Amino acid sequence: MSLSTTDYAEMKSALKEALVELIQERRELFHELLKEVAEEAISIEERIPSVLPQAGRFLDEEFEKAVDREISAFHKMHAALMAQHVGEYVAIYGEQLIDHDADKLALYQRVEKAYPQQFVLMRRVEKEPERELLFRSTRYFVKES
Repeated sequence: MSLSTTDYAEMKSALKEALVELIQERRELFHELLKEVAEEAISIEERIPSVLPQAGRFLDEEFEKAVDREISAFHKMHAALMAQHVGEYVAIYGEQLIDHDADKLALYQRVEKAYPQQFVLMRRVEKEPERELLFRSTRYFVKES
């Protein structure tokens, strides 16, 4: 079974949406959990059950637009980033390079402090702007005659 260009684009779009949603939900849950732990001075294990039901929220349209805008900006500036920051992690916000670092965690911490609750694209600068994802499956498709 082969995929048409339209099917491939739809699958790619659906996968992107799912990944963006997961990232945003995890970020929100992390921040909520940290606030509750700090405010109530209790263990993380005791707070997890009360935070998890909120994970079903959907992304709003503005967030999706921000994601698309920053990804597009990353693609446009990829050649310049390759010249100066190959192998480093970069942070893109407002279609501008706002920070970079070889240490992903250090970059994340600075970005979270400077841009709380905002979508900032953080990617490693590699030869290709997008990784090709390959999903292997044990399913076999047989073309029926």
